[in-house]
Amino acid sequence: MFTMILRIVLLVSLSGYFTPAFAQNSFEKIEQLVLKADQTDNPPDAIKLAQQAYATSEKLAYKRGMLRSLSVMAAKSMDTGNWKASLKFIDSAEVLAHELNNFSALAHLTTIKGYCFTKIGFLSEGKMTLIAAKAYAEKVPDVDEKFYRLGHIYTNLGVNYQESDSLKDSLILFNKLAYGAFKKISEKSKYKNGLGIAAHNYGATLSLFHQFDLASRFLKEAIQLGIRDKNNVVLSLGYNSLAWVYLKKKDYTQAIECFNKGRKTAIAHNNSYLVRNAYEGLWNSYAEMKKQDSATFYLNKFNLVSDSIAKAEKSSIQTSMNSIKRVDEQKQSVRMMIFILVLAVVLVFFILSFTGYLTFFKKFKKEQLDKTELECLLNEKMFLLKEQSGLPKSDAEELKYIVHLAMTNDPCFFVKFKEFDSLFIKKLLAICPKLVATELELCALLRLNFETKEIARYTRQSVRAVESKKFRIRKKLNVSSEVDLNIWMSMV
Repeated sequence: MFTMILRIVLLVSLSGYFTPAFAQNSFEKIEQLVLKADQTDNPPDAIKLAQQAYATSEKLAYKRGMLRSLSVMAAKSMDTGNWKASLKFIDSAEVLAHELNNFSALAHLTTIKGYCFTKIGFLSEGKMTLIAAKAYAEKVPDVDEKFYRLGHIYTNLGVNYQESDSLKDSLILFNKLAYGAFKKISEKSKYKNGLGIAAHNYGATLSLFHQFDLASRFLKEAIQLGIRDKNNVVLSLGYNSLAWVYLKKKDYTQAIECFNKGRKTAIAHNNSYLVRNAYEGLWNSYAEMKKQDSATFYLNKFNLVSDSIAKAEKSSIQTSMNSIKRVDEQKQSVRMMIFILVLAVVLVFFILSFTGYLTFFKKFKKEQLDKTELECLLNEKMFLLKEQSGLPKSDAEELKYIVHLAMTNDPCFFVKFKEFDSLFIKKLLAICPKLVATELELCALLRLNFETKEIARYTRQSVRAVESKKFRIRKKLNVSSEVDLNIWMSMV
């Protein structure tokens, strides 16, 4: 009995587990876990939380959760300089981002990939990848999100141009664009972290070109933003770059103080590159002060970290090569698809062109026959009108032109006829002022000796419609049905 009750309880529990409400609740928990991972300052801890979120999302087939988890792992790996891990996470995440048609995620992932390529030394691939990221960012519907993504892209393009030893103007421009993009959304709590990096990069770029006062202003702003946002990356970058400014200005005490602060925050963030930068600065500072023991100590530290980074980069380069190879294969596949598409379009165009040519030829041939027929009818009509005394004694060519207008149903016909035979219209209106324009136009055709069937043909009306109009005209002009209306019109 107890066993049966236990089974029922278990069955009820399991049925509740698989309800939509449970799934929805699980999705919300995943989102909270991903958000916590994203906001965790320590990368290894953040990656562990994101891995938990990914595992749960995968079990529930929750693709959005899987995508966001991979994006966090990619970003946190990048922050620590682990390019190999970052690129692997990106490869998996991009597939999901394309499936979900998520342009924001695609812009984010492609930006990280471009930065990784740049830092490893694939500068051309890095630049092209960042340009592709910009294209994704432009498609992001949310304006604030778009500026946030563009800010990161401009930042990383600045890094790429700096690594490429590009022109001063290009470096300053991209870092200024990044700072401007982040500044527009700096009041939004969701996007506040971006401004610190942008302020640092702008300041660091200015310091490269010895604009030390302006550089110090932006670097100090970056440090304040890092403190405000509790962002160790921004803090370490800000302290290190400001320390280099002090070192160039020969203010060694301030330089050493800032390098030590940068080193501590870099160690807390587990970022080998920033730690190495701080050791290099301390070594140079003590060397300038002629303190050889301290300089040697930090030089050894610098070399140890450099060796560790070199090993990691060697492994990352192979991953990058594989990633670039996959991109090349995808491009080749796209090129083949484009070739097939172009071939299909050319074939369709040829078929349509040939069909169009046949249609045009038939139409042209018909028009030529119609033109010949029209010319014969026109000559016949002019022969009959030659002896008609009612028409003005004017140039035969002008009369022929007016008859041609009538036969081609040209809108200018009646205007030209009135100019040619203005008295006729005046006389008709004197007899019956109630005649309307369409009736007057029919009277003009009758005066030119057009028969009912001809009028119907040239004006694209039925014979019955033309006869009805003639009947109304007879009534208005009080013309007997026994009188030929064409002859009556010629005698007006």
